[in-house]
Amino acid sequence: MCTESQCRESRSVFGRRRPFTASAIIFTLGGGLAGGVNNSSLLIAGRSIYGAGAGANVVFLDIPYADIHSLGLRSL
Repeated sequence: MCTESQCRESRSVFGRRRPFTASAIIFTLGGGLAGGVNNSSLLIAGRSIYGAGAGANVVFLDIPYADIHSLGLRSL
């Protein structure tokens, strides 16, 4: 699983575009896998992949907002 600190570190290493694109691809692949299965074990696997991509997307979308606005203006 990708934690928030790992997502932030990947942004520092690879820039902003590549990790965000990778997380969007993971999100899409997980959704496609979960939507096209016939048994519950693959559904759970697809939803897990889907959730990892969605969680990374949330982190990557919050980073530019955190760069722009000071801590006092952000809600915690």
